Amino acid sequence: MKIERLPCKLTNDELRVKGEELARLISNMSEVELAKKAKTAEFNGRIGDLQEKQDALSHEINQKAEVREVKCEEEFNWETNVVETIRTDTGAVIHTRIIRPEERQRKMEVVDMGERRAGRQEADDEASATD
Repeated sequence: MKIERLPCKLTNDELRVKGEELARLISNMSEVELAKKAKTAEFNGRIGDLQEKQDALSHEINQKAEVREVKCEEEFNWETNVVETIRTDTGAVIHTRIIRPEERQRKMEVVDMGERRAGRQEADDEASATD
């Protein structure tokens, strides 16, 4: 006897069962697609982070330099009306600008008159005590 695979008509019950199976399969497929999208986004983010680091390192190597925080000082030249910003590590001038008007105003020491009077009174009392 020989067996072959041939088309056969499905009963209504077989059609119903296969329909339910197809519905579950479509639902599962949607869930897997969503999970795939989430993982793809996660991996793309990780790849993007690695690419940024790679690009930054490549740039630093090509430039033979990197950007770092460096202490700087401002030096005022009142005769030329210029402020120079100078690196403390190399002494190089990195910025030059004109002195702003508010910077030209000299700061004055403010003395609390109450403290000043109290200080004078103490001095007067000490002078009277020695007399």
